Amino acid sequence: MSAVIRTIIYLMLLHFGNAWSAPEKIAQNVDFDSDNISAILIDKQGFMWLGTQDGLFFYDSYQLEKFRPDADTPGTIAALDIRNLYLSRDNSLWISTNSGGLSRFNPDTRTFTNYRHNSEDINSLSNDSVYDVADGPDGELWVATQIGLNRLNPATGQVRRYLKDDTNAASLPSNYVYTLFVDSSNRLWIGTIGGGLAYWAGETQGFISLELPNVITDVFSIVEQDGKYLWVGTRQGLLRITLDNLLVRRIQPDQGNEPELMIISLHLDANQLVLGTFGQGLKFYNTDTNQLSHASQDIPGAKDTITSMVKDSTGQLFYATWGRGAYKLDVTERNKSDDGTAKRTSLSLPNVAAMYAKSGSNKAWVGSFSDGLHWLDLDTQRLNRFTPSTSANNINGVLSIASFGADELLVGTSEGLWHLIGNGTVKAHFSHQPEETGSIGKGFVRVLQPDDSGDVWVGIGGDGLYKYHPDSGTFSSYTHDPSVPDSLSGNYITSLLIDGPYLWVGTRSNGLNLCQKDSMSCQRLQVHNSGLNHFYISDIAKDDLGNIWVGTDGGGLHKAEFHRTGVKTEVRITPEPGLAADSIKSILPGASGEVWFTTSDGLFSYHSNQKRFHKATDRVLNGLGGFSQRSRASTGEFNLLGTNNGVYLFSSISNVEPETQFPVRFTQIVSDSLANPILNTAIQDPFQMSVPWGGWLNVEFALLDFGSSAHSYQYRMSSESQWISLNNMHHLNFYKLDPGVHRLEVRGRGINQAWSQPATLHLTVIPPWWRNTTYIGLLLVCIALVAVSYHRFRMARWERYTRHLNALKEEKLAVIEKLRQNEQHLKSAFEGMRNLATRLQYAKEEERKSISRELHDQFGQSLTATQISLQLFRRQHPGDPKLIDTCITTIQAMIKQVRAISFDLRPSLLDDVGLVAGLHHQLNKMSSSLTHPIIFNADTDIPELSPELTITLFRVIQESVTNAIRHANATRIEVKLYPDGDKIKAEVSDNGVGFEPGGISAKVSKGGHLGLLGIEERVKSQNGNLNIKAIPHGGVSISVEFPYEK
Repeated sequence: MSAVIRTIIYLMLLHFGNAWSAPEKIAQNVDFDSDNISAILIDKQGFMWLGTQDGLFFYDSYQLEKFRPDADTPGTIAALDIRNLYLSRDNSLWISTNSGGLSRFNPDTRTFTNYRHNSEDINSLSNDSVYDVADGPDGELWVATQIGLNRLNPATGQVRRYLKDDTNAASLPSNYVYTLFVDSSNRLWIGTIGGGLAYWAGETQGFISLELPNVITDVFSIVEQDGKYLWVGTRQGLLRITLDNLLVRRIQPDQGNEPELMIISLHLDANQLVLGTFGQGLKFYNTDTNQLSHASQDIPGAKDTITSMVKDSTGQLFYATWGRGAYKLDVTERNKSDDGTAKRTSLSLPNVAAMYAKSGSNKAWVGSFSDGLHWLDLDTQRLNRFTPSTSANNINGVLSIASFGADELLVGTSEGLWHLIGNGTVKAHFSHQPEETGSIGKGFVRVLQPDDSGDVWVGIGGDGLYKYHPDSGTFSSYTHDPSVPDSLSGNYITSLLIDGPYLWVGTRSNGLNLCQKDSMSCQRLQVHNSGLNHFYISDIAKDDLGNIWVGTDGGGLHKAEFHRTGVKTEVRITPEPGLAADSIKSILPGASGEVWFTTSDGLFSYHSNQKRFHKATDRVLNGLGGFSQRSRASTGEFNLLGTNNGVYLFSSISNVEPETQFPVRFTQIVSDSLANPILNTAIQDPFQMSVPWGGWLNVEFALLDFGSSAHSYQYRMSSESQWISLNNMHHLNFYKLDPGVHRLEVRGRGINQAWSQPATLHLTVIPPWWRNTTYIGLLLVCIALVAVSYHRFRMARWERYTRHLNALKEEKLAVIEKLRQNEQHLKSAFEGMRNLATRLQYAKEEERKSISRELHDQFGQSLTATQISLQLFRRQHPGDPKLIDTCITTIQAMIKQVRAISFDLRPSLLDDVGLVAGLHHQLNKMSSSLTHPIIFNADTDIPELSPELTITLFRVIQESVTNAIRHANATRIEVKLYPDGDKIKAEVSDNGVGFEPGGISAKVSKGGHLGLLGIEERVKSQNGNLNIKAIPHGGVSISVEFPYEK
């Protein structure tokens, strides 16, 4: 359609006002329940991608594919809550998530590459809450997050962060970056929340802010017109920026009595600017005439919040809403009725985010994020606006409500906490005051939970947990501290539950916490250390039976249970497989024992007696949009649930079944020759492939008009052949296609009755070699002759080879047997040598003992008698004692030498008073020549040992100490002797020069170091264990242990 014709149509629509037909909802025939859609995108092939609060969806007009996060499966998307979708210059799909960073879709493998914030890595994203992505003028990717702007190198994954710096005028105007846009001059524009609009000055590597009128600080969307203007959607309406001189002008078209527009999204088509607003639907602005129009007020969705818009290659405009799904706006249809849309009721209210009701009361409090605070009369079922005693006459941005005391109300909003009296009196309003001690935190007040103590727990989105003390009007703060393991796991609080002495705290990106209320010591329950399937905790509730239900936004429903093991209490979290929904919005325990769960897939109930989940099928639900998180209340008689379009009030659920819900592209190719199907995103048009002859092939396709009207298809196998009708069948099956090259073309038509351009598949069927009969006959004869000849040749060679193998086998067996016999002989000889060495050692000790006894008893006594005789002789002949004294001295020296030799050969103390006394005597004797005496520590209860074991221990210790004295150059030698169970242990250690264990072991094995070799043989002879620990320049420790009988 030309720009002129489009302009005429738009002008006609502006003139007649209600000429627009009712928009057609996308995917209404495939049970698509995710109505909170934040982004819509048509990729280069024409397929639709939908980014929702409940996940990422791929849509081909017939089937929806949902991509779910899974912590146990590599390559899955990081988070469920999608913020934005972007197609980069290289046609890569980038997914911005609310809590899981940035993901890139890999079409060939259908996996995701995730880029996350890492507090320990400055080269990671500055925050996991990503709002927008844009190809930068420098070839890199710019990523907008809730805390800072990032420049990402997709090839390396390296990130450079840009943050607001109050001391630097060229820094970001605000850390909260909402939208990015690159104009035709390759200039990057940055729209922020709280800091207005700026652009990147590449030459100075800084940011230049534009001064916006009326103190406009929140920028949501940017588009360019003809290289001349930028159109900017803000919280206070529309701006136009002239690109030549960067002059900013506020556009104020005539809106009658309608409130000021908050413009979330923009789409420009020629001179028609489509405005996606917050709570006021689509608006159409003519940039030439400055006229503003809108779709008919009678059309459902005229008051929707429009989050995203996109136009496909055929000119169809698609837009996404927050609460009512995605729609196609087709100007070729007029006044088409929409019978499937539910009518508004007296409970209609946009963006219901919070609810509160007391049990048995006929009054409920309802908070709308966009329309303030209301109270609901349950008798009349009428909503009434609550007007506080403030100059604003309204409380906006309501996110949480709680009551305490007789008639006092707390209302958490995007602008702080309100303390109200039921009659409308404002008792207090608290907002973040950084200079004041005891101030409330900065951020949205997401959740309120009164405590039995009279205080109220306050969960802040981004700034942690607080406790409100109504008596003093102050707040206590509890936040995440990486250095304190039992602090909160994160600061973005999404849910709270008081359970006796415990406080359950759910976070957006950091899992669940179980805290002791008195000490606020918290146990962190996260994906890696508990049964949680996802880190985003959406709601926590406790039913009448004491079950703790934990809902996640991405990992489904869980149940938490306490298990006591002795004095220790553990928490076990198990996923609930019975509820097949990934995104749990809220959990509401009912008065009759049932529990209600609002999810992205609808409303479910659970009855403990049936232990089953049932899906609610009330028709009223169809028109209320998606459910809001933690927006639930119960009076006992009535249950109330908040949705994006109103309040759902119910006491029972009916059993009416829920309504089921332009180019042609191939969506799936399956063949018996393919290991895996070829799926949509991997199939380019035209597509080429080869298959062997004789198999089957299945091809599926879709007309991408994304409408609900019936489609019809035709196909042909070459560009010259006739089209063959398939009616509404959108797949083809082939079996044993003829060999050769085929050009499969498929076309379709929808509501416009115009045939699309065909999708083309170049298919090569590889012919079999055996299709020629003559060739096959000759080949078979040749094969037969060759086979016979080859068989004979192989059999003869095989026989020779077999005989040779048998001979080798016999030789091998003979050699093995001989080796076995030699090994046995060697073993026997080795054992004999060891036994001989042991007997020789015993014989040596016995011989020493005998010699020692002979020296002591015979020779020693003779010398002693001689000494006595000489002494008597000296007394009888006192005249010349000199010679006698010399003889006596010589005899005394000989007696000492005999005693020393006798002790060295066999310490008599071993036989007389035992091992300990003998060692003590020997070590004292050895210490006499040392500067530092040997330290000897023996246990007091050393058992009585066998003579063989006694002398072995004595000799091992004696040899070890001797080696230390000779070689260690040590200043400390210590000997320990102690029993250990049924073993006796000894240890000799020094602080000397040490040695290299490997070198010593090699010398010992070759016969060197006979002292260590002797120790080793003595230990083995008594079935003991020897352990030598040595470090060069670090000392030596020799320890032995022997079994003994008590």
